[in-house]
Amino acid sequence: MKPLSIGVLTSGRGNALRLIAAAAEESGAGRVVAAVGNRACPALQVATETGVRSVGRFELSDYASLHARDSAAAAFLLDAGADFLVSGGYTEAPSEPLFEAFPDRILSMYPSLLPAYAEYDEAIGPALAHGVKLIGVTFHLRSPGTMSGGPIIAQYPIPVDVDDTIATVEPKIAATERRGLPGILRAFAEDRVRREGVGQAIEDGCVLAAALDKLPDDPAGALELYERSRRPRASRVVLTSRARGEDNHLVSPVAALARDVRIAVRRRFSKDLTGRGESWIADYDAGSPGALAG
Repeated sequence: MKPLSIGVLTSGRGNALRLIAAAAEESGAGRVVAAVGNRACPALQVATETGVRSVGRFELSDYASLHARDSAAAAFLLDAGADFLVSGGYTEAPSEPLFEAFPDRILSMYPSLLPAYAEYDEAIGPALAHGVKLIGVTFHLRSPGTMSGGPIIAQYPIPVDVDDTIATVEPKIAATERRGLPGILRAFAEDRVRREGVGQAIEDGCVLAAALDKLPDDPAGALELYERSRRPRASRVVLTSRARGEDNHLVSPVAALARDVRIAVRRRFSKDLTGRGESWIADYDAGSPGALAG
């Protein structure tokens, strides 16, 4: 396991920040090294009081654009040593610079069973107003420009009683977040959360459709073309995934340190946002003419 150095995006009272710090400690998955707020808020004071070493405020009014503001916040978090972000009561949708700095490394907790009641500032009230029998907590990776979009990692349903109100449901949500977050953080620290499976399935579907479209009267030939087109990339993805797993579980502390330095240098000074020479995975276009073998 490679412990996470966690940066927290926050705008609130500090309850989420305390939860994230406690979950990281309880699970042994890492520690909070930085906190960033988009406004003056009690959470930043809480971060300072609890020993978070890097605390910064990045208000949009101080920058020429959202892109410029989030670029500054991303640089601050990277300089603080953060390699993973958790959104805890953050009132804005992060923009591209944060996702470029932390690809597939921004976790969010949302108080509904997504996609139900997505994009609400406060999802509990509308859910209760509709008479739902289940509410819950969704842990998901954030996507740019949304409050609740992104791949779902885990969901925890919570039964709703007939006399429940926002005041009675909020403690249930908080308790569920406390129960679920340690395991989620540990899964990331152990490199057990990945997109490759779904991504490969989508790529397979695109290439198979293209092969069938090219050879509509020859299904067997289309399947052969599909296999020829996909085998080299699929094999490379599998081998890369296996090598990454081995790289994440190095026994030697010296080798682990060398790996961490190599990744940090690549992420900081090159266009390789993964730090592992794996940008080719995301750069692939399954819909391009070149996806089919010649």
